[in-house]
Amino acid sequence: SVAALGIDIPIGLLRGGGTRACDAEARRALGPQRASVFPAPDRAWLEAARASGPDAYARARELARRHTGRSISVQAFNIAPKVLAIDDA
Repeated sequence: SVAALGIDIPIGLLRGGGTRACDAEARRALGPQRASVFPAPDRAWLEAARASGPDAYARARELARRHTGRSISVQAFNIAPKVLAIDDA
């Protein structure tokens, strides 16, 4: 039997910007290592990652800027399918 299970994928995603309380607390607890806690994807742009095609990343970046005031990295976009799979589950 399994007593605990860890998943290195964010859950409990927000829509429209903001910082999850768990991320803020993790950054406080880590002190000098706080930069290792990456912002969780926002649902506003994450759904654009479901789309395929050459403009999916550009669309996701546009939505991120509109809803959160920040763009997203290609690395964040590339992990979107895994985040969506966990979110769907």
